[in-house]
Amino acid sequence: WLSRNMGIDAYMMSNLPPINNSELFSNVNMEWSLINIDVLLPHEETIPSRLQEIREKLEKQGYFHKPILIDIETKTILDGHHKYRASIDLGLDLIPAIEVEYLNNDSIKLELWRWRDFSNISKQDVLNWAQSHRLYPPKTTRHVVDFRIPKTRIPLSKLVNSAII
Repeated sequence: WLSRNMGIDAYMMSNLPPINNSELFSNVNMEWSLINIDVLLPHEETIPSRLQEIREKLEKQGYFHKPILIDIETKTILDGHHKYRASIDLGLDLIPAIEVEYLNNDSIKLELWRWRDFSNISKQDVLNWAQSHRLYPPKTTRHVVDFRIPKTRIPLSKLVNSAII
């Protein structure tokens, strides 16, 4: 339960894990859910040093503090490739994710990092690459969103050997 006298920030800083999404984010339109990690499709490779950093941070903290962003139809990862790979390395079964309608959603913008050789990639290209199990080089695409991604505090222990949702 979320005490009426305890704001979300205080709740997040407490040792209490979230009971359910609606209880934590009833005033926010973006909701997260726990997704079976095996159904997710990456579209980019990861940077080994960044992957190690994220993995160590997750192990040290012992919880997820921010969900990844995925397409609701294809389960393509839009943001959070390093968290996804770190989760696999840590043997997690579930991962917190926000599912969005990607293709026709103006609140999600696709940008390309300037240092990449790709001059034009569309949202459909991102989904096609993921579905064909092809990966762009690390940091090829960047997804900018017009909405706040909520913070979470989900213990890793709740994401291992969990009943798959």
